[in-house]
Amino acid sequence: MKSITGVTSVRHGGWPTLILLSCGVWLIGLGLYFMFLRPAPLPEDLRYMGRTLAELDAAAPELGPWLRRVFTVMGGFMSATGILTAFVVMNAAPRGRRATGCVLAVVGLLSVATMSATNFAIQSDFKWLLLVPAVLWAIGVAAFFQPGFSDQGKDRGNDDECQNGRRHHSADHRRSDATHHL
Repeated sequence: MKSITGVTSVRHGGWPTLILLSCGVWLIGLGLYFMFLRPAPLPEDLRYMGRTLAELDAAAPELGPWLRRVFTVMGGFMSATGILTAFVVMNAAPRGRRATGCVLAVVGLLSVATMSATNFAIQSDFKWLLLVPAVLWAIGVAAFFQPGFSDQGKDRGNDDECQNGRRHHSADHRRSDATHHL
């Protein structure tokens, strides 16, 4: 399967890839929600602050428009993280490199796990729903580090073939140079 970078990626289609890809797509959707649909503030935000919307509007009339801008920026970052996650899962993860798994783990920790933990800390109405992507991400990353996650032999074999081909080519070139001088 050709990737958008032109590099052939290994297709393994296993459930860990599907989980991590789904998490990336979820982040894209969540970002779009924050950019275009999320009200500012939510009823749970008012409950957390112990204020009514009328009290907030009276005390800080520009809070709503300011939060709209903040959510637009935050949503853009969420969607961008989702796009990059999906790209990494489809193009780099199949190669089975540990560094890719580490990057996916850190991205999940800084994005979905932090969001989930924060929603538990503020007793969000959505805390249990937002725990699902964090758990799925952790399962997907844990599976990444299990033997047999990707078709490593096939992918690495292709890399070795290229390197060996270059080595053989170089050796053949040296041989032909040596025989040419005879």
